[in-house]
Amino acid sequence: MASTTTRERILAGYLPLVHAAFDGRTADVAALLADGADVNEVMGADTGGTALHVACAAGHTEVVKTLLAADAKVDCADINGSTPLHSAVYHAPAARRTEVMMMLIAAGADVDKADNAGCSPMYAACQEGHADAVTALLAANANVDKAADNGVAPLYVACHEGHTEIVAQLLAANANVEGNENDDSRPMATACHFGHLGIVQLLSSYGASRTFPFAAPGDTAEHLATHRGHRDLVAWLIRSRHWTRLHHLEALTAKRAFDLLRDGAALLAAAAPSTLAFPSNETPLSRASALAAESGAAEGTAAFLVLEAAKPWSRNNHKLFPAPARARAVELMLIGELLSREERFAAYGPQAVVDVWMAFVIPNAVGRGYTTILEERCDVIVGQIVKLAIDKALLASEA
Repeated sequence: MASTTTRERILAGYLPLVHAAFDGRTADVAALLADGADVNEVMGADTGGTALHVACAAGHTEVVKTLLAADAKVDCADINGSTPLHSAVYHAPAARRTEVMMMLIAAGADVDKADNAGCSPMYAACQEGHADAVTALLAANANVDKAADNGVAPLYVACHEGHTEIVAQLLAANANVEGNENDDSRPMATACHFGHLGIVQLLSSYGASRTFPFAAPGDTAEHLATHRGHRDLVAWLIRSRHWTRLHHLEALTAKRAFDLLRDGAALLAAAAPSTLAFPSNETPLSRASALAAESGAAEGTAAFLVLEAAKPWSRNNHKLFPAPARARAVELMLIGELLSREERFAAYGPQAVVDVWMAFVIPNAVGRGYTTILEERCDVIVGQIVKLAIDKALLASEA
């Protein structure tokens, strides 16, 4: 028997409302509903879908709007347990996919309702590689870690299929980087198996384990990648064996780098002892400098922020320092302001004192290691600022 098209299978059901919804005939859908057509009538025992299912799958936004206004059941399931939201995620044309999804979500669709296999709309979006659908679901607070009945989480599926953008979205939304901890599936393992270097780098930047509960050669990332013949991946895994999260500059967004720096990530953290293969003992700062030499540290990149954070403290990079260092800098700024008002500095003017304090004293007293001024050194520092203020005043008078 010759195969039939989706439209032919629908037409065989003799449901005028479904026909009109599938074809996008909004006026006919409205007329049928006005004549008493059941908005939730199913196509048949072999599918169990409704007019809303087919309208969502076809991306007919006006039809979807009309059906929802007529109280179509937004979470009705077909024989596979798929809801209209599943239909939109799987089948709607890309140009209209998110619009249909948002209409369903606004109408109260359960963004986490799973089909008969336990697959949620998020799982479906990750499997199909629909990053726009993932974005819409995340905005609706969908469960990013909801696993299917086989124990596989959305992150694992995205890693398996090689959907790098979606992996980044899920990790940014705090998906469990190890996948479903109650299952043996490991996102890092499947990414190494298929040689998805960009995904491995992303997972590593979030601290994913490189050891797995499998027999050799699947017991480690390096063994698995070697066994599969992914030479570039093996080389990167060896190079990055002992990297901190901040080492992963190419995989870090500016926001992640910013947060790591403010949390106190070490700029000079050594990756590991030098080897013949990798003679230079890389640090986040040395990696940023190397990228800069190759024009890879443009403003707004993680490498740029690391280089800025490595500079002496200033008003410009204050926000990149850890909280204790920022607090100390603020404390010292207040001290400088008070000193500028003391009689002994009156000859130089308050602003000259503050300028010198900000330019010379604080940068030498505040570091990423939270350097503080000891009480016994205060007199020395005050003496230094007096001299600097005098020098500054003399230079100003000569100008």
